Amino acid sequence: MSFSGIFMGLLVDRYNRKWLLVVCSFVWSTCTFCTGYFKPFWALILARFFLGVFESVCNPAAYSLIRDYFPPSHRARANAIYSSGIYVGSAISSISIVLINAFTWRGSFMVTGMIGMVFSVLALFVLREPPRPSPPAPKKTEDKEETEPLFNTPKSPEPPKKPGCGDFIRGFGKATKELVSNPTSRYCLIGSALRFFGGYSLAFYLPIYFQHIYTSYDKQFGVLNAVMASILAFLSALSGGILSDMYHSKTYMAKSYICILSSVLAAPPMALCCIIQDKFYLSISMLGLNYLFAEAWGSPAITMLQDSVDPSMIGFCISAFMFFNTMAGMFATFALGEIQQWMDAENNLNVYGNTLFLFLMISYIGCCPFYYLAGKHYSKFMDAIAFEKDLMEKAEEEGLDTIHEGDSMDEVESVQ
Repeated sequence: MSFSGIFMGLLVDRYNRKWLLVVCSFVWSTCTFCTGYFKPFWALILARFFLGVFESVCNPAAYSLIRDYFPPSHRARANAIYSSGIYVGSAISSISIVLINAFTWRGSFMVTGMIGMVFSVLALFVLREPPRPSPPAPKKTEDKEETEPLFNTPKSPEPPKKPGCGDFIRGFGKATKELVSNPTSRYCLIGSALRFFGGYSLAFYLPIYFQHIYTSYDKQFGVLNAVMASILAFLSALSGGILSDMYHSKTYMAKSYICILSSVLAAPPMALCCIIQDKFYLSISMLGLNYLFAEAWGSPAITMLQDSVDPSMIGFCISAFMFFNTMAGMFATFALGEIQQWMDAENNLNVYGNTLFLFLMISYIGCCPFYYLAGKHYSKFMDAIAFEKDLMEKAEEEGLDTIHEGDSMDEVESVQ
């Protein structure tokens, strides 16, 4: 899914995002239906494979649309609502137990797939394709001064070329270069990769930790963890976006501070959850407190990325961002498993909690300086945009009609 997501990012930047989401969501819902309908094992594998391929369009297309739907002052909240959907889905997934009891597991996949198809058709009438931000107009040169109009007249858009392998490689290279060369996105990427490092460790090895340490509490853990992960993590993700937008007008560092606070406040309860290995309800309570703080970082981080990268390649940048973060998470699960095996965790049960604690502290504490640096560069970037906007408005008020759309701030100042 991560690899196909990179290719989908290229499509998102070139084609109508509304239609991409509608078509791909209908196809992946069909794949869900086919998972229950077809009986051969190879057919099930193919259905799940193509589900992952077509589902990978969702993040780049959705974040690209959100960027164009909402101004920076409301963007984090919109991202939070979108990203918190995964926790709502986790809560609703408990209905699958009812579906399995009523229709068997095959029937539950078929019913879920049909529901997805219906919502895909509804999206055709609800979603709209907003205009994409225009790239900066080419700067005027002395040779072209007489022939170039005062403002660049938009030309008829050329039909998008069919992307080939070369376009895919060049696009991924450009997106990676944009992420790395842009200081805001670079530090956001490193900080978020560290958060994914901890998030994957928690998702894969937390159940193993509780199963080995609290052997007689399997049912309690399953129910309480599902409820807390759905409700508390949902509230955490949503509050991160709301607070980011609330304090956006006061300081552009707000998004950075929320990413840092989310990580710092989540660290102590998670440490107690892993270190206290003889009191189940205390450990599970600390896990709930962790969920309440830990997920607030997502929407502020992705918003800083959306605001600062080249809008013409936002889909590819989001895809590359998700790809590198997923790679960091996969590395964490591999490394943690190898360390636990090397330390003979099966015969030394406290190793499960201690190693998980170590990986989570690397994640929660290690990301903080990078989010701080991202916030510093993001503030400079947003201040420059605000300054240029004020300068242009002032120029319009004073009737300075010699300012061109593609002129830099230095050129505007020279005109004044």
